[in-house]
Amino acid sequence: MANDTSFSNPALQIQNAAWIEINLSHLLHNLELIRSTVGPRVSIMAMVKSNAYGHGMVDIAKFLKDRVDMLGVASLKEALELRSAGISSPIFVFGTMFPHEIEECLEKKLAICISSLEQAQAISRRLAGRAEMLRVHIKIDTGMGRMGILAERAKNEILEIAGLQGIVIEGILTHFAVADRPEDPFTEQQISIFKQIVESCEQHGMYFLYKHAANSAAIFSNPSSHFNMVRPGLALYGVSPFPFPLLFPPKADPPLAEKGEGKVRVE
Repeated sequence: MANDTSFSNPALQIQNAAWIEINLSHLLHNLELIRSTVGPRVSIMAMVKSNAYGHGMVDIAKFLKDRVDMLGVASLKEALELRSAGISSPIFVFGTMFPHEIEECLEKKLAICISSLEQAQAISRRLAGRAEMLRVHIKIDTGMGRMGILAERAKNEILEIAGLQGIVIEGILTHFAVADRPEDPFTEQQISIFKQIVESCEQHGMYFLYKHAANSAAIFSNPSSHFNMVRPGLALYGVSPFPFPLLFPPKADPPLAEKGEGKVRVE
C-alpha cells in the first residue's frame, strides 16, 4: 500500500514483528467437544473475558455469538465493547457494578452478578420507577471464600431479593476452588451445597432459568456440576485446565496445533 510506512519506520518494524494466528475451526472443534461432553440440554456460556484470554474478544465473540447461549465478561467495559461491535447476544457480567453503572446495564440489556442482599437492595433503589427489569444471577459462596452470599443465608436472602423492585432473578451460580484437582473431594462438597440451595429455593417457589457452576475443569471431571449451564474458558481456547494432559479421543484433525505455533494442543 502506498501509505503503509511500517517498513520504513524502525519503531513500527519492531512493533509489528510478531502476531498470533487464530484458527476458528479449532475453536469450533473445542466448542463441539464441550457440547458433546455436557449434552444438548445444557446451555453454554462462553467466557470471552480478558480479551478472550488474549485471542481477541470481539472477533471471538462474533464467531461464537450464534453458537452459544451466552457470553461471559468480567466488566461493564468489556460488555460495552461487545455491544458497540454490534453483538446483541445475551451477555453476563461477573464483576461488581458501581451504582452509576446500573442504568447502563439495564439499557444495554446485560445480566449482572449479585453477591449480597445489600448490593441487590442498592440496585433496586437505583432502579426505582423504571419499568424495565434488570436481569441478575445470584452468586453463592459454597466454599471458595471470595464473593457471594454465604450458603447458610442463601435461601432466605434469595427469597428476599426476589421481592425487590426492578430486579428479576434469572440465574444462580457458584465458583469452584479446586476443580482443577479432580482427586480433591472439595469440589463435590461444593456441588452438594449448591444443589441443596437450589432445591430449597425451588421448594419455596423460586426457580432459576440458569443454574451454573462448572468451569473448564469441572466440565470434564465433575459431570454432576453441569446443572443446566456451564462456563468454559480455557478449554475453549485449547488450554488444558489440569496440570496433566486431558485424555480426549484422538481425531483426524487435532483440535489445536503443537506448542511452538502459538497454540496449545489438547489431547
